[in-house]
Amino acid sequence: MNTKEQISIKDVRGVDLFAGLSDQHLEQIAKVCTLRTYQPDERCAVQGETIDELRIVNGGKVAVEMRIEVAPYT
Repeated sequence: MNTKEQISIKDVRGVDLFAGLSDQHLEQIAKVCTLRTYQPDERCAVQGETIDELRIVNGGKVAVEMRIEVAPYT
């Protein structure tokens, strides 16, 4: 189970993707952002499933697994 909490403009400022944005823009972004903490082995996204948010990893480790379909050998 993951937990969610609102983040501050300071948290958003630390994300490289948002570098160079004004405090006003960072504040707008922070208003719609939440911080989630995932447990070990918990999935934050699954290939093929649609999500309606941008997820940025700001600490820890993430394993990326991708399914590849292989044509049958004939």
